Amino acid sequence: MLVRLALLLIALLAAGAVALAEPPKLFVVEVKYWRVGGEYASDLLLLEWRKGCKLELSPPRDALGVLVRVDASTPFKPSGVAVDGVAVVPRVDEGVIVVEDFAWINFTRLGFVPRSLSISFAEYAAKPPVYALNDKEGERVWGYLVSSLLRNTSVIGLLVGLKLTVTACEPITIPFSTGNVTLWGASFLAAAEALQPLIKQLQNAAVELRAVPLYYLTDVKKASSAMYIYANLPAGCQFELQGYTIADDALGRAFPGNPALLRALPGFKLATGACSFDVANPGPYDYVVENNRVAAGRHATITISRLSGAVTATAYRRGVSAYNLSLYGYSPTVVLPAYSYRVLVDIVDAKGEPVNNATAFLIGVGSAVRDFAYVSKGSCVFEAVPPGEYLVSVFAGGREVGRAGLRVESGDVHLTVNTTLVDFEVMVVYPNGDRVAGFAVTLRDESAQYASQEVGGKVRFEDIPAGRYSYVIFKGGVAIAEGVVNVDASSGSYVIVSNLTRVFVKIVDFFGRPIARALIEVKGPVELSARTGDDGTAAFDLKPGLYEIAVPELGLRSTLEVKGGGSYVAFSFVPRELYLAAGALAVIAVAVAFFRRRNTGIEVLELEE
Repeated sequence: MLVRLALLLIALLAAGAVALAEPPKLFVVEVKYWRVGGEYASDLLLLEWRKGCKLELSPPRDALGVLVRVDASTPFKPSGVAVDGVAVVPRVDEGVIVVEDFAWINFTRLGFVPRSLSISFAEYAAKPPVYALNDKEGERVWGYLVSSLLRNTSVIGLLVGLKLTVTACEPITIPFSTGNVTLWGASFLAAAEALQPLIKQLQNAAVELRAVPLYYLTDVKKASSAMYIYANLPAGCQFELQGYTIADDALGRAFPGNPALLRALPGFKLATGACSFDVANPGPYDYVVENNRVAAGRHATITISRLSGAVTATAYRRGVSAYNLSLYGYSPTVVLPAYSYRVLVDIVDAKGEPVNNATAFLIGVGSAVRDFAYVSKGSCVFEAVPPGEYLVSVFAGGREVGRAGLRVESGDVHLTVNTTLVDFEVMVVYPNGDRVAGFAVTLRDESAQYASQEVGGKVRFEDIPAGRYSYVIFKGGVAIAEGVVNVDASSGSYVIVSNLTRVFVKIVDFFGRPIARALIEVKGPVELSARTGDDGTAAFDLKPGLYEIAVPELGLRSTLEVKGGGSYVAFSFVPRELYLAAGALAVIAVAVAFFRRRNTGIEVLELEE
């Protein structure tokens, strides 16, 4: 049944699928703190890119500085720094540097250890770990060396938000016959994207402005003629550099060591090897990382023969692909995140009351994620749900009775699904309005059947889909009424009028005393039997028609025509043997009283032996 419902849901979704949310992108960030004596503490963090990213840090009070670095192959790189909540323009003389793959803050030059640092990241082109920089030729512009003469330095404060670093800013005094004039010689290392905004900000304050492009070349064989070698070596990867020296100019001294700005010597050589890292998977999903399966709760060593832009990891939920991860950068150990959330669903009927008898399906829209849960006390929970678009569909009685869409992003989701399910009661009455007791009702449509037993003069159905049903009313295992009923939310009670006659049969002796536990048989359109109670009476609900009423153990029988209208018919049987023993007449008289709610007449019938 569940398989059939799941196939139906898949068909329903086929026409309305929308694209799944963009797969998560993760990147490795190294955070290194320097302390007195040259000691340092380094951590490799895993950050998530969501159309932007910020790294919030609280530096230790004994730290001398901090480096925030990403691998060159990572497209998400530091773009700005905020110190104690205030965005600053990076300046070498103030100890703040932002260049290509790193942000470096020297607390000694800054003059204090900030309480908080915020490093913002932006998206830039990914590059190889080692490449050449040249001011004459290359594949693409890496950045610009900008020199300028400024009338004042206040304009530098307007450069917040641009990826650049002020590498120098010194006063220059120019003598004139009318007196000396002081200008400011300012130099910048600007990212390629920052040049035009920089020129726009400086144009009104600059007396002179010149920009020299730096191009990068991925072919390091041309390193001997290059202006610089840029090296940013990732952790966990095999690299060997030979034949170089650290660039000792102002620009080279602005680099922290890794990354480093180098100059090639004769015999410069670069040898690269594989990258290896340990992947830990805490669960709840299984992962496949670069074709290596890492089960939930396990770890594995992954080796990549060559550097690539991203390592791919696919999460599997119960054997079905849940989402893909893109991992940029390298770390000796990577703990895979669990994008696992709960979807809590409340299911209510047409009147807003909790539903208990239903099944809820969770269907990924644009993904293969499928799950189901049984509704209990009006709610159900789906565990370990990955991010994405979903449809929750509620089924009862073989049909969909409600649905609602939701989006799972970065936390648990609560959802209420309204359904067309209804609760209602059914009463069965005689034509005169008196209630029938001891009956059961069966409802049936094309896909489901429901049954309920009478309690307190009525039967109750709960969580039934609104719709058109055929019904059959049973009493004592015999169908006493049938028909069609339209069930909807506008009515909570239905009354069915049965065409039955209530027949009471009483057995008494010669002295009028009741005979208990006598078996009475009724044969006709329906066949019933019952034993008399302590009052000598048994009751039967009979359809219209001709019946034979017999008491086999006493040798009594009679015929009775039951007509519609809900009349009450009373028989009194006196066994013939008792009359003979008392010398009474051989003919037995039976008083039969016909009445509805009150006695309306008496008729005397003759009995057969």
